[in-house]
Amino acid sequence: MLFGNESGLEPSLLSGIIPYFILVLAIFLVVKYKESIKNAKHEKKFRYFWAVSAIIFEVWFFMWTFIYLAEFDARKFWLDYTMIPIHLCALSLWLAVILAFTKNKYVFRFAIFSGIMGPILTIVSGDVSYSFDHLRYWHYYLQHISTMVMVIYMHQVHGLKIVKFDWLRITGILFLASLFIVPFNKWMGTNFMYIYHTNGSPLEVIENWFVSYLVLLFGVLLFFRITEFIFLEKKNA
Repeated sequence: MLFGNESGLEPSLLSGIIPYFILVLAIFLVVKYKESIKNAKHEKKFRYFWAVSAIIFEVWFFMWTFIYLAEFDARKFWLDYTMIPIHLCALSLWLAVILAFTKNKYVFRFAIFSGIMGPILTIVSGDVSYSFDHLRYWHYYLQHISTMVMVIYMHQVHGLKIVKFDWLRITGILFLASLFIVPFNKWMGTNFMYIYHTNGSPLEVIENWFVSYLVLLFGVLLFFRITEFIFLEKKNA
């Protein structure tokens, strides 16, 4: 059951609790021991190890999806299963990988917003349909969790910062991107960023796609504003 597409154990309360436990524990350790981590001899090697591991895990996911879900059909792979990495969580993962290698402050100023919102929404509402006896379960949760932890890690350990009104800038970028993604989804029947088709997203309870789009936009604005309030140093506000 570990690598194929067959479901083994049914998702349970335990399999739902494990991701929250890992997330809270990881963030707690980063925040509590940030100075020790920063001064650790092999801190750089740890970041690089995480980044390489995340890449390998994502490559595995691409291969697994292509073989077992898309059944070697390229169109199904790229479009039906939306494997072009422009979903917010996928984009955030690659930004976190770049951050781990480069500590780029401009990448951080985007990733801190997307890399927290995407994983939180996914962990809270996600339905991976597998339990902890399947590698897809661990990929789904660990990739999202580690994305969020890495951007917080870069803030806490390396002191990367955002500046005032970054939340508006990032929202504007995503809004402009949506102007291209919405017609593309309609044209190709795809579901990138869960815009136009809300299946599989927290917004699927809203039947009208435009209303769900407005709710999503308002939610992004609110979430990003809260994120800036938390992470913006008050002396820079």
